[in-house]
Amino acid sequence: MSERRVRKTGKGDRKVITKLCNEGEWWSPVLKDEAINDIERGRHAYYVMVDGGKVDIHVVNIDGKKHLRTDRDGVNIPVSVAPLIRVLRPFVFRQVFPWCQIFQ
Repeated sequence: MSERRVRKTGKGDRKVITKLCNEGEWWSPVLKDEAINDIERGRHAYYVMVDGGKVDIHVVNIDGKKHLRTDRDGVNIPVSVAPLIRVLRPFVFRQVFPWCQIFQ
């Protein structure tokens, strides 16, 4: 099984992910359904980098439809917003723990 890093996603109507991308890689882009099959059959693993750590992309079934999600600390995060975690985490942390001086 090879691992494939995802740096971008392609989106169609209603901002639904249609493909996973990593410019310059021979396999990119890969259609969403193909990526789902790759993951389910163990052919390839897909991941994103968040805060210097590798976060795997998993297949989840929601209302009978298969979707791609990352799993960071037990919380399902849509692939399209995973890179935003790094940017938003300090803001959210300050809102929850305003007395903490770490990010100020």
